[in-house]
Amino acid sequence: MSDDNASREESEFVALTRLAWRLRWLGRAVCVELPADDQPCVRLSRGCGTEVRIVVAARVGRPTFRWGRGTTQWVDLGDPAAAATIHRAVR
Repeated sequence: MSDDNASREESEFVALTRLAWRLRWLGRAVCVELPADDQPCVRLSRGCGTEVRIVVAARVGRPTFRWGRGTTQWVDLGDPAAAATIHRAVR
């Protein structure tokens, strides 16, 4: 792994960790995951016993949090209301 990739993945992990704390403050159960063979993610528990995987992904050249493949299942990484948006969207 190059230093550039490590730095990008470390930045993504920091952003995901901040998101996880904010979701926790909103009363959600979360798990920050750093798998050896996949990208870092936050697992967010739903009320029905399932989990949603949130990752950092580029959208139109901008970093975003994504939690699905739908056109509305993303929010800008720098959006101060990102956690609240995800909290409302993932029930």
